[in-house]
Amino acid sequence: MTIWRYELNRLPLLAAMDKPRDDVMPVAIDANVFYDLDPQGSDAHEESKALAADWLGGFIELCLTEEIYTRSTDAKTRSIEHDSGRG
Repeated sequence: MTIWRYELNRLPLLAAMDKPRDDVMPVAIDANVFYDLDPQGSDAHEESKALAADWLGGFIELCLTEEIYTRSTDAKTRSIEHDSGRG
């Protein structure tokens, strides 16, 4: 019997906290997470809202994907079409 094992060097869960404060980690979020971060929104999205925690501010920089622009434009178009249909 041959046993083969490849061990990966995993980073500790909070390894980012050991980095200098000037070295923030970019974190890409999609449209769904962006809308979950709305302070007026539901508390049902606790995982997404955790990205807005005060203590993370010095360690991460939230970055949007291109999807947010597409979704935003689609939503505006639907709103205009809906409003113009009321005639």
